Amino acid sequence: MLAGLAGCGQAASDTGKSEGKTVDKVTSTDNAAAADTAAQNKAYGAALWDIYLYGILPDNSKLDYSSTQQAEENTFAIYDVDNDGREELVVLWANASVAWCQGLVYGYDNGKLHEELSEFVDMRFYSNGAVEASWSHNQGLGGRIWPYNVYTYDAKTDSYRHFGAVDGWDKSYMSTYYGGGEPFPDDLDQDGDGLIYFLYSGEEIPAFGDEANAQRVDGREYEAWRQSYLNGATEITLPTKYITPDNITPLGCPMP
Repeated sequence: MLAGLAGCGQAASDTGKSEGKTVDKVTSTDNAAAADTAAQNKAYGAALWDIYLYGILPDNSKLDYSSTQQAEENTFAIYDVDNDGREELVVLWANASVAWCQGLVYGYDNGKLHEELSEFVDMRFYSNGAVEASWSHNQGLGGRIWPYNVYTYDAKTDSYRHFGAVDGWDKSYMSTYYGGGEPFPDDLDQDGDGLIYFLYSGEEIPAFGDEANAQRVDGREYEAWRQSYLNGATEITLPTKYITPDNITPLGCPMP
């Protein structure tokens, strides 16, 4: 069995066939959209059955999976998170060892699913399509600042691109750079809160301990940087559901 194709074929559409009668263009368009949404949901349902029953993702890779009981403690959502006018399938696999916790976004096109984003499971989605994804660990200087990656949506590829990343230096957590040498830069901390931020730009995801390649800024510059990709967007509350048969079956794809 192919992952994402758990026994559900595409829904056939008779849109536009009127047996000689005139078909209202609006009705025809609505019918086509409804048929496409139904086919999309069946494909999402098939992918969720593969996850639920086998721990297999649409690209045939494996999750940290032990049983359907484990699967039922993880969640999914179907929502237009990238703001492209179509709903995506978001899988939040949090009931696993930290290294295997995953947040995944899948799009649908012409009967197939494709991965738009794969990240750590702690993700925040915004109304303009931006995503913030926390790093799995905070082992640097951040203290109160948990580092995260930022992604923006690329319509040309129907996927996400890495926009940059944020880490920080919390003076109350560590007053000198990794316990020796460089002291906390009080002159840069103009707001006096004992925090400065490390900003990374570009498509390359920074590695742990790469602070030397970051731009060091204070709170005002950090907030300006955030608004450069948020542009006033608000955080989305995803309509998540647990990965259970009762929540998958209504998508139009029965358990195989």
